[in-house]
Amino acid sequence: MTWTILGGSIVQLPDGRRFDTETTKGANEFLEGISDNDFFSSKLKAISKTRTKKKKLRLTANDKDRIQKIHSTIESLSMNANPKLFRELIPYSDIRCWLDYVINDMKLMSKKKSWIKTGDLDELDNRVLRSILAMFRNHVVPVALAFEQGNNKFFYVLADLVKARKGNKGRGFHSRE
Repeated sequence: MTWTILGGSIVQLPDGRRFDTETTKGANEFLEGISDNDFFSSKLKAISKTRTKKKKLRLTANDKDRIQKIHSTIESLSMNANPKLFRELIPYSDIRCWLDYVINDMKLMSKKKSWIKTGDLDELDNRVLRSILAMFRNHVVPVALAFEQGNNKFFYVLADLVKARKGNKGRGFHSRE
């Protein structure tokens, strides 16, 4: 059995212990409490299956909620966990799984009409991008793995996402700020 996202930033281990990943103490204790080394991979694989099955269909509100919760948890762990603990306890295979997942998500985003025309992304896609920023800003392992990934695949896909924005000419992400 694996851990569960209860809502917001609260996660629960199979033994019933709960942690708030929005705090350093909660994020660190959560990382230390997971015994099965299943941080992201099983949840991301389940999300990928859902997205693959429903490629032509719309995701349900429940599907979107599940996907947003996992990205929110990844983001809060990335921002609040001690980097040394994060590096020591989260298996590289899970971070690779996450990286593959976000690469596929960015490929999907770059084909969305709303992104191409206006630069707008829905809340789900914004959540994915925020989890990427949090991971890359706070931890060395995802960055190293991104450079390792066959000929910098992550960065090529990111560049394609930026270029897909009509009229953007590669100047960076659209921002309303």
